[in-house]
Amino acid sequence: MFAAHGRIKERFKGKLYSGVKVETGGKEFCVVKCGIGSGPAGDAIMLIAESCAEEVVFLGSCGGLGELSLGDIVVGNSAFNGEGFSCYHDGSLLGKIFGDNGKLKGRSTGYTEKLKIFMKENNETVKYADVYTIGSLTAESKDFLSRIEKKGFSAVEMELSAVYTAAERTGMNAVGILFVSDLPLSAPLWSVMDAPAKEKCAHAKKKSIEIAVDFVTR
Repeated sequence: MFAAHGRIKERFKGKLYSGVKVETGGKEFCVVKCGIGSGPAGDAIMLIAESCAEEVVFLGSCGGLGELSLGDIVVGNSAFNGEGFSCYHDGSLLGKIFGDNGKLKGRSTGYTEKLKIFMKENNETVKYADVYTIGSLTAESKDFLSRIEKKGFSAVEMELSAVYTAAERTGMNAVGILFVSDLPLSAPLWSVMDAPAKEKCAHAKKKSIEIAVDFVTR
């Protein structure tokens, strides 16, 4: 889908990551597929920082909470570090996560402002949200999701806080663009989607890629 926006100059596939380098309009960008979860995503940013890259746009899907709807495109204003698996299942969740207010990771403010200006100039409709990065899909109970919704989080996913942490650590500019692929309080990720819902998600995925490519090659 990224390759449709330019000419592929190189493909690569390693043990953990794969991707393509694409040229369009005399500019190049690289797409790295990092899989699901905070560890692979965060390490990808740490490794990318060893190259000449200075800016990263993270693309992914999220569950929508609050007023978000299926197919919405969301920019992550910040991401809460709810990473890890065990704390959700061994009873230590409240102390390790909700008791630590220092785990809210912000995006690169100046870079996000550039994205906001770009969106406005191109009449793109997006929403801005605080995102909760969770460490376990099976921990997404209605009770837990209702609690984080009440705390002001509008989206839940599994990578963004690691991306923002790694970008901050390495001095890279980073912003996250997500599309709402499910509504976990009413229609969880594993629910069977009808045709209109599938079409909304497919359109949102395609649109988020278009926005990202246009932004990084502006």
